[in-house]
Amino acid sequence: MLASFVVRLEENPYPYSLTRSTPLYSTLQCVAEHSPELDSSLREVIKKSISSDHALEQLQDFIANDPLMRSLITTTQAIDLIGGGVKVNALPDQAWAVINHRIAAER
Repeated sequence: MLASFVVRLEENPYPYSLTRSTPLYSTLQCVAEHSPELDSSLREVIKKSISSDHALEQLQDFIANDPLMRSLITTTQAIDLIGGGVKVNALPDQAWAVINHRIAAER
C-alpha cells in the first residue's frame, strides 16, 4: 500500500501559478530592469506582465518549462525516506515514508 501511495503522490504534483504579489515576481521585475544579460524577448514579457494578464501567462509558462524555476512557483514535495521491515522475505509489520514539502509563497 505504501508503494501505491508514493506512486500516486509523485504522479500528482501541486499546481503552479505565478502572481504579481509573490517575491519571485518582484525579483523578475528587478532583473528585467537591471540585468543587461537578460534575453530581450524575456525582458519584454516580464515588463508587459505588469499590466497584461496574457504576458503574465507567457511568463508563467516560461518558468513552468524550466524544472528549477518551476520549483519557485509551486509547492514541491519529495519523498526523502522510506522504511519498513527488518528481515528479507518477510512482510513488514509496518512501513513508513517521510515527505518533505517546500511551501510556495503566495499572497
